[in-house]
Amino acid sequence: MIDADLTVKFDGSPLSCPVKATLTAKFKTNKPGTFKFNLYRGDGEFQTVT
Repeated sequence: MIDADLTVKFDGSPLSCPVKATLTAKFKTNKPGTFKFNLYRGDGEFQTVT
């Protein structure tokens, strides 16, 4: 099981372009080791996070 708590904090208006935002992710799991996940943007680009 992996439980994720995601929070987005905007610096200024979330409707401005480009928007400046900070994503905070907290994960809880009952399995040992590490895992990876992909963070996808609206334009299709993504970043793999370990």
